[in-house]
Amino acid sequence: MLKQSKIVATIPSRWNGALGTLHSFGLSENHVIFIEQPMVVSVSKLFAALVKKTSVRDWLEWKGEDKNRFVILTKEGKVNKTEFISKDSFYFMHTINSFEEEGQIVLDIITYATASVLDMWWMENLRENVIKPSDFP
Repeated sequence: MLKQSKIVATIPSRWNGALGTLHSFGLSENHVIFIEQPMVVSVSKLFAALVKKTSVRDWLEWKGEDKNRFVILTKEGKVNKTEFISKDSFYFMHTINSFEEEGQIVLDIITYATASVLDMWWMENLRENVIKPSDFP
């Protein structure tokens, strides 16, 4: 199956020395929708983490002053030249649904104001058996 796969588009990161996290994407009838969020993998922190053997969370950096960028491709791989930028930055984990209605792309996601929701998953927080919803919607 993978032998038949091919690269149809490339989306460069907008940050120097960091890679935008693209954990989930939307798929509608005619489009593939990627949301580049301001949670980035810092290349320097990644290399430091490999040496120090620290957590994946230590590589990640929240750049909340930047906004989310929506990159829309046709299913054939043609990238829409228009950039769509969110009004406010947000963090999300998964795309729930995406579809097209009356010429518009509709994307359902649950968003958080920052990525601090990830801190709930630190072992010391899990051991406390208490959820601390720092910035739930």
